[in-house]
Amino acid sequence: MKISILDVFGMELNDDVRTIEYAKALPICDDGQLEIDFSKCIIDYPATSKIADAAFERIEKGASPRNLTFIFNIGFPERMFLKWFFFGSRRLGLDEGTATEEEIRNKLTESLKNIGAVLHIKIQNPQTQAVVQEFRYGE
Repeated sequence: MKISILDVFGMELNDDVRTIEYAKALPICDDGQLEIDFSKCIIDYPATSKIADAAFERIEKGASPRNLTFIFNIGFPERMFLKWFFFGSRRLGLDEGTATEEEIRNKLTESLKNIGAVLHIKIQNPQTQAVVQEFRYGE
């Protein structure tokens, strides 16, 4: 299942109240496959982590193999995506205090392995939609 956050919810994902509503609206993925396109959206922690937590819950209820993909249209260092998508995550135990890039990556990998899932964060060229950078976790 593919969801364009911009088309469904709008571009501003930096508000906790709104992202909690969006997270509740994510559908269950019976086939264990979920692709969320965050292109052209404003993402920021801890708000965006609400959607990430909900995405984990949705694929966990689906069939194996479980694959979760986050797409964005601007390249940033890996640490930025780890913080934007997961700092504030209750599922990963990152909802209080601070965490290093390594701590976030370790908790993310552990959580993915616990549910038998893989996460891909793909950066696409905004004009061609070609993947120009990819980060993979849980393998």
